[in-house]
Amino acid sequence: MNGKPNWMKNLVGAAVVCIAACHSMAAFSAGITGAGSTFVYPLLLKWAATYHTKTGQEVTFQPTGSGNGVW
Repeated sequence: MNGKPNWMKNLVGAAVVCIAACHSMAAFSAGITGAGSTFVYPLLLKWAATYHTKTGQEVTFQPTGSGNGVW
């Protein structure tokens, strides 16, 4: 490991998969909506703005907390 915790590697991996999937479905989607971790919210705001500029797709993310949906 190069010093990064596993959760960070998992987050980056999930983001790459999401970006690839969203990019391939961009022509079929009116927008992307999600909710979850407040920790990643600032990063997602910047990513969403860049993504919107490049693709025209809007991304909406509600920072509800990482425990949302955990039973």
